[in-house]
Amino acid sequence: MKVQKENSLARLRFTGGIIGLLAGSQFVRLQKVIAVKNSAGWNVVEVLPEDRNLIVWVFRIVLLVLTLGLWTLSTGYILIFERPSGAGQTPLVKTSNSLVPANARREPVLSAPGRPA
Repeated sequence: MKVQKENSLARLRFTGGIIGLLAGSQFVRLQKVIAVKNSAGWNVVEVLPEDRNLIVWVFRIVLLVLTLGLWTLSTGYILIFERPSGAGQTPLVKTSNSLVPANARREPVLSAPGRPA
């Protein structure tokens, strides 16, 4: 049986320059994002560094010069998560003739007819 999977992306961006150095660890921010997604049932499949082009690199240098080295854009990560499809859905319970969500209200049924009084 083939298991269907669903994917999710998360983009993690960091701050560069002196503010980026003082703002905190990239590892801690990465760990927080992964922990939040794991608690929702997602598993990390791949971590890709964002690939910047030449125009972005020139823009980053210009920002560093204009802000006197305090702030610039920094390269971040793209996180790819996956989970089995239906992992966030309510489980189904089999009734006499159909499947209903486990937390749905079900009407009571008589299992054996009673005797008239």
